[in-house]
Amino acid sequence: LLVGLEQAGRLRLIRRLRNIKSREVTLFWEELFADDGPFKDLSSTLTYGYLLRLVASAAPEKVASFVEGNLKALSQQERLTIAGKARRELMWILEELLFRKKTSAAAVRCLAMIAEAETEDCSNNATGVFIESFDPLHPQLPLPLHDRLSLLKDLFSPQNTVESRLIGIKTIESAFDGMKHFRLRRSSG
Repeated sequence: LLVGLEQAGRLRLIRRLRNIKSREVTLFWEELFADDGPFKDLSSTLTYGYLLRLVASAAPEKVASFVEGNLKALSQQERLTIAGKARRELMWILEELLFRKKTSAAAVRCLAMIAEAETEDCSNNATGVFIESFDPLHPQLPLPLHDRLSLLKDLFSPQNTVESRLIGIKTIESAFDGMKHFRLRRSSG
């Protein structure tokens, strides 16, 4: 049904199903990520990015696991090919996951992988959002400080790229910047 509908019908169906808590709807979310489903891998999913963003608010843990697993499977060079509208959709999905207690850590790890292969230079790019999420006074981020510190330390492990370590340095540098500001982000989280 989902694949057979036009875009407007897909959006209406997902919006309605998000409000229903039942075994059948839970199975529906699972089927979206099946090997023959519309969200079988990240590249096919990003063509339906607007739908995945809606699903992220209904099944956030499933989406967080899916996105993180797929990003880990890509090399830095492959992540560099995620650009334009697909990259923006991915960022909106991650922002939806970032402000939820159960998916915040996965979203930060995903932001690090996207930031390592940064292709944008605007302030709300993956690097900017990643760095903002480490400010101890961030009013929206539910991830405890000790968990954030652990994620930051992981960037400096020897197997990580130079780009990852540079993001870690920028993050630490930002913590000591006296000119703090936050972008409050829209999320249903």
